Amino acid sequence: MPISELFSRIGSTKRAPSEDDRQIREALQAWKDAARFFECADGSDLIDFAVYDMEAARRKYMFLLRQKGRSQKTGGQQ
Repeated sequence: MPISELFSRIGSTKRAPSEDDRQIREALQAWKDAARFFECADGSDLIDFAVYDMEAARRKYMFLLRQKGRSQKTGGQQ
């Protein structure tokens, strides 16, 4: 077996992103999108909605991070 093939096999042993990782990435993207929307909002009703949406997205992201941290501390069991 050529050494280059061995290295390619070693490099491909990285774990696939978990469902938790995917949810965290999506929540972060939603938070960023909400922040961008807030920056463009005009009118008091739209600004109120943008603030609410941005805070909800932030809280979801923080919740998912805490949940992942707890599951890692307990060895993945919840």
